[in-house]
Amino acid sequence: GVQTCALPIWSAVLFDLDGTLTHSEAGVIRGVLHALSHVGIAHPAQHEMRRYLGPPLHDSFTRFHDMSNEQAHEAVAVYREYYDTTGAFENEVYAGVPELLADLAARGVRVAVATSKVEYAAVAIMRHFDLERYVEHIVGADPSGELRGTKALVIAEALARLGLEPGAAAVMVGDREHDIHGAAANGLASIGAGWGYAEPEIGRAHV
Repeated sequence: GVQTCALPIWSAVLFDLDGTLTHSEAGVIRGVLHALSHVGIAHPAQHEMRRYLGPPLHDSFTRFHDMSNEQAHEAVAVYREYYDTTGAFENEVYAGVPELLADLAARGVRVAVATSKVEYAAVAIMRHFDLERYVEHIVGADPSGELRGTKALVIAEALARLGLEPGAAAVMVGDREHDIHGAAANGLASIGAGWGYAEPEIGRAHV
């Protein structure tokens, strides 16, 4: 589970969602398999499915399956049809997360979510699990992916909504390399969530 720790130097903490606040593997994987079936692509081996957890799905579909841009857009749309109604809630909050968020709020630390998941889905999940009350902003990708299609752009938008500049006294907490690189692109420190979905060789703890 997640353990509360002292973060005295940060005025704001940005959290990834999947693999950091919630264990969302089942719903995401079922949605991906549904989308791949729709576009006529054979299902990957089970051990390969975790690579879809976290990164923007459009990028994963083009990278792993050589989909055209149009095919990838179609696959993402089919994925969302499943995920928005069912997959988002095939999910659970990691032990200790509500207490951690409550503790940060009690200390006066500003908290936001910065996720590559489409924003409306992230809001629905945070509300479903009664976590929305602990955060100032929930920032995700836009539906088209044209405005916030990378983690760096999502983090930049989260900083803007918090009224903070790149390089501010804020930290990004996430479980994938995209969180680390996105934070660096915005001049932020980062903390790796070792309980998430990153592969061991990526290296999970970065500060």
